[in-house]
Amino acid sequence: MDGVAPGRESVVSGRYPLGRELHVYVSRTALEENPAVEEYVRHLLEHGQEIVPRAFFYPLSDNAYAQARARLDERVLGPR
Repeated sequence: MDGVAPGRESVVSGRYPLGRELHVYVSRTALEENPAVEEYVRHLLEHGQEIVPRAFFYPLSDNAYAQARARLDERVLGPR
């Protein structure tokens, strides 16, 4: 696309225009009322770098996972 081949480096760097992040949004109500929701999200954040390649996605950076864990800990929900 526009002379940029799809691949990990071009997607992660943002040069390949069709690459995008996969977002998981959690409602405050679900998080507060169902402990399994928090357990699931924490599992994704702890093991995402292992899980997402099996679904043909590229994992986020270590820093992005750390920021997401901090947002969950602080109960900052919604888009960044």
